[in-house]
Amino acid sequence: MIALYGLLLLAATPDLWLQRVEPVMSKDERTLYSSLTDEKAREVFRTGFWSSKSITESEYIARVEHIDNAFGSGQAGSGANTDAGRLYLALGPPTSISKLPSSRIFYPTEIWAYDHVPGIQTSSRVQFLFYGDRRKLYSPQINTIRALLIPNAGTRGLFPVNDIITETDVKERLNLSPAEMDVLEAAIGVGRGIKNSANSEILYLATSPREMLSRTRTGAASSRIRFEGERPKLDTSQFQTVNKIPAIDLTFTGSARNSITVEIRNLESFTNKLDFEATKPFTYTQRVYLLPGEYTLLVEVDGFRTGYVINVAKLSPTDPLADPHFPGADWASIGRQYLLAQDLPRASTCFKRALAAGRSVDALVGSARLAKTLDESRDLLNEALRIQPNHFEALVSLAGVTAEFQDYPLAATYYERALAIRKVPVIEEALARVASHRPQPK
Repeated sequence: MIALYGLLLLAATPDLWLQRVEPVMSKDERTLYSSLTDEKAREVFRTGFWSSKSITESEYIARVEHIDNAFGSGQAGSGANTDAGRLYLALGPPTSISKLPSSRIFYPTEIWAYDHVPGIQTSSRVQFLFYGDRRKLYSPQINTIRALLIPNAGTRGLFPVNDIITETDVKERLNLSPAEMDVLEAAIGVGRGIKNSANSEILYLATSPREMLSRTRTGAASSRIRFEGERPKLDTSQFQTVNKIPAIDLTFTGSARNSITVEIRNLESFTNKLDFEATKPFTYTQRVYLLPGEYTLLVEVDGFRTGYVINVAKLSPTDPLADPHFPGADWASIGRQYLLAQDLPRASTCFKRALAAGRSVDALVGSARLAKTLDESRDLLNEALRIQPNHFEALVSLAGVTAEFQDYPLAATYYERALAIRKVPVIEEALARVASHRPQPK
């Protein structure tokens, strides 16, 4: 009886080797292995099994043990049942991991970035976004930005259920920190220039150890992946001008033909038209004046957009506001930053100094946003539009002020002029609201 019990126990014991390698085993390999009843034959199979894989047995087992402990329950095979575990098993450790453990807008997220993915024929850096406590893998084709949003009062209802949400939509509707902006960019696509179904195909391959670790793997996905341009190189140089103004030079090198646009997120944008006869190497330097802190740069070269994060250190303990001789042309830029940081007293001081130096459009618009009365704000914005009739921010601000005066037909006209310059969903919604108050034609 004891001997019979021992035989039954042996038969019920799972094949731990099979359990571990199952994620990289093909159907034919499994059928063949299961048909072998002799242990020596199975040992020969196990030894030869790795000759068809692009990874050694010891490397693979190390990955399995890591994912079982890091992403699974600790039990053998548990890690491969998770999104993060399958990705790690297929690609190995990422080049870098960026975490957003808490946010007022997004669920906890992780971004795994790989500088190179063997088996996917692209030189593009790819990134994989996980969200929620269970590290669910985000797909730009299957999910929308709604999947990442915490359903609180600040985000609920911002986007219609079936809306196709773009990066611009989120930028305009949500005030994102640099870390949150990284989450947004990772949600748009898994790599630069990779669009539509190519995102899903890369995600499929990257989370399929059987595909990625097979020596017979083909690059079928690469034929449908198009990459638009190369990432320009960025060098930064931080210093003080002769007037002791904190400044930073942003120098980009790359190749371009038509245009270069440098945007400091939520602050300023600079565009240079090139109109070369053919694509040529370029070196482009833009000097900016930034308060200490972290900033996200968006650089668009011939329609190809890429992002960078820069950190501006505090060069001097001297408060720039303590120097009344700070050039007025720069006060408007500094004032905009204080305004975004909700430091209204400092923003007001900056815009007053800017106006004292010259009635620039940016100084007028900034002052209008801090004006104590609607009449004062309207006067400043009208002055700005007399200088620059197609100033987007001035038109939008004046539309809002005019709507406060309940002059809805005129407010709608300002919104329409702004939308003719730049299509922004939140402005379209504002237009719809004021248009609903328009008297209908008889």
